[in-house]
Amino acid sequence: MNVVILGRPGSGKGTQSKQVESHFGLRHLSTGDLLRAVTKQDTPLARKIAELIDNGNFVTDELAIEMVEQAMASAPATGYIFDGIPRTVTQGKMLDEMLAARGVKVDAAIELRVSKERVRERLRERAKVEGRVDDTPATIDRRFEVYDAETAPLIDHYRTRRILQSIDGSGTRDEVFESIRVSLSKVSADQSTLNGF
Repeated sequence: MNVVILGRPGSGKGTQSKQVESHFGLRHLSTGDLLRAVTKQDTPLARKIAELIDNGNFVTDELAIEMVEQAMASAPATGYIFDGIPRTVTQGKMLDEMLAARGVKVDAAIELRVSKERVRERLRERAKVEGRVDDTPATIDRRFEVYDAETAPLIDHYRTRRILQSIDGSGTRDEVFESIRVSLSKVSADQSTLNGF
């Protein structure tokens, strides 16, 4: 089973992805984690990516897909939860093509619905706890703008494909995960039925 998780910055994608990874045995692929790992390297590309992230911007579609494809090749798994990718409808189509070449597809897209006010609170707290330099008020607002313009259209993209699951992400971590667990358990059960198990 391959799952895409969507939501504004601070909506809990990373937290919930880790729980999905543990419960369903999927591998969590976070482009944020992959990018932060790259920025620790001292190369021209790493410095360019670091500058983009610090300003609340994103890397190119091609680079993002390439990083994910390499991560999948380095540690194959029976299924993945994609966190931070796709970021645009174009990336969604590129991800579909890359997965189709492997004989698989995106089976479910989880949308975590959380208000901007609530995620601002979460991001401010995260900045204090983790010392995240990319969680300043200015970059948070910039990332919201980019999300609304570029990533939100993916919700309709997956809704049209009838694989979108909208989840209220404003509850506690366990409450949100329980809603996700129920949704993905149905998807997994449907897959088993289709596969004749």
